[in-house]
Amino acid sequence: MLAHGSVLVRFRKEPYDTVLLKPGEMLEFAPGTAPILHKAVDSLSISAWRQQRFVFSNTPLDQAIQQIEDFYNCTITVKDSSLLRYRITASVTAPPVQELETVLAGILNMKVSRKGDVLEIVGAQQ
Repeated sequence: MLAHGSVLVRFRKEPYDTVLLKPGEMLEFAPGTAPILHKAVDSLSISAWRQQRFVFSNTPLDQAIQQIEDFYNCTITVKDSSLLRYRITASVTAPPVQELETVLAGILNMKVSRKGDVLEIVGAQQ
């Protein structure tokens, strides 16, 4: 994701076209896969990690989980895959990893349990 300036991305091999990235755009690419993903994004949400914050605006749970896993280098599982369609709108300072279970449960209004190094989102709080 680009915050400032512009970047011209050229690929060594075909079939990928040259891409000009501008502020507020992102490029996602994995070798051996096609096509590349070039789109406008909410730069505030994506760059919030630099301020130790999570900003979610109608964000699907699976995308929020990916951001949290990347930030904490942890694993989060979801017991019921239908929960992945759940959307989150929240802005929160990233808590210490020891408090992540409690903070996630509060944001999601779901039960979150810890099993060793893995957090599991179980479902609605009872």
